[in-house]
Amino acid sequence: MSNMAAILAGKYISRFFSATLTSASHVKFNFISISAAMAGGQKWRISNGLAGDGLAYGPLTDLPDWTFVDGESAPESKRRRKRQNKRLKESQRIMQYLKQVDKNERSDSQDKM
Repeated sequence: MSNMAAILAGKYISRFFSATLTSASHVKFNFISISAAMAGGQKWRISNGLAGDGLAYGPLTDLPDWTFVDGESAPESKRRRKRQNKRLKESQRIMQYLKQVDKNERSDSQDKM
């Protein structure tokens, strides 16, 4: 059965599109994307050293949404506190790894002398 005959028989599904016979003279085509989804501007943000989604870090996520009239900041939200704790743990881990690397480099340079 050819592709057109399959379409005329009712429904045809290929790797890149699907076609459905909606009436005697009308075929509805739905094209299917097989590439990974990318948010608008994601390539630009990544190429400029920013987060891919625009909300991973920065003033929109790091600063409070509002303040009181007298200038007092809003109470810290659970999500913000969770993000800060996660970043603190990650930075502590990175510092620990950097110290280990420095220690190993110093010991290697002393061994070579």
